[in-house]
Amino acid sequence: MSTITTQQALQHNRPKRPKTPFFHRRWVVALVFMLPFLVLFGVFRVYAVGYAVVLSFQDIEGIGVSEWSGFSNYRRLFSDSTFFTALRNTALYTAGTLLVLVPVPFVLAAVLQSKLVARQAALRSAFFLPV
Repeated sequence: MSTITTQQALQHNRPKRPKTPFFHRRWVVALVFMLPFLVLFGVFRVYAVGYAVVLSFQDIEGIGVSEWSGFSNYRRLFSDSTFFTALRNTALYTAGTLLVLVPVPFVLAAVLQSKLVARQAALRSAFFLPV
């Protein structure tokens, strides 16, 4: 009767390795799960933005009637003073909104977490009640 060493016994009972590497199988599974998002993102974002860029180079009058105008739409846009007024107003609105909407939640969170505020439970209830 022959004796089998422990190392030989472990090698014999070890399951067979799959033909494809482990990371490759995981990558395929991840891609299958991401595929619906990628398809929808491609259709509703990439295609839509690309089509909008193509349309921006055309002069469209009416339904289905369009003529290639090149950069004339952009020349007209950048020569219009109303565009720069609207751009300035948008920048001011964005800056003002960010200056209010970023620090105010931090201050409210600090107040709600503070141990120095009297009636902390009542303040939290009043703050979160509308939610």
